[in-house]
Amino acid sequence: PADHGNAVGLVLPERRIDSNPQAVLDEEVDATLWQNQPYRIPVIGWMQEMEQLNRPDAKAFYDNYYRPNNAVLIVAGDVEPDAVKAMAERTYGKVARGPDLRPRIRPVEPEQNTRRTVTLTDARVSVPSFSTQWVVPSYHTAKPGEAEALDLL
Repeated sequence: PADHGNAVGLVLPERRIDSNPQAVLDEEVDATLWQNQPYRIPVIGWMQEMEQLNRPDAKAFYDNYYRPNNAVLIVAGDVEPDAVKAMAERTYGKVARGPDLRPRIRPVEPEQNTRRTVTLTDARVSVPSFSTQWVVPSYHTAKPGEAEALDLL
């Protein structure tokens, strides 16, 4: 396994967004807009989480989630399905299945009935920007016809 210190040293610069005012704004908007959804958390995690990451926790996460029964293989292009299936079985069939996964819990957002605003000021920004976002029904949560109507917008 790679040295933990080296891996964290490579990941931390990817996490640093403070040099990009638009990225800071986007992150703050997501954290403000979403109350329960994972969308409110940056994909790579918050900086303080990365700084506290240790090897045993990272390995436990890897061992728990990086398993064939928690993976999706996406194939695109002009392929023969049987050949792809055979190659996938040869390649990934050797990897042990992980423990059964707990049922996925899909967080539900509370009704969005109040305005939430984010205002950031940065001396490096010469032209102000404005962003408006709404939480809209998804195909999982919408009443029949609601989500389809949004496809037309």
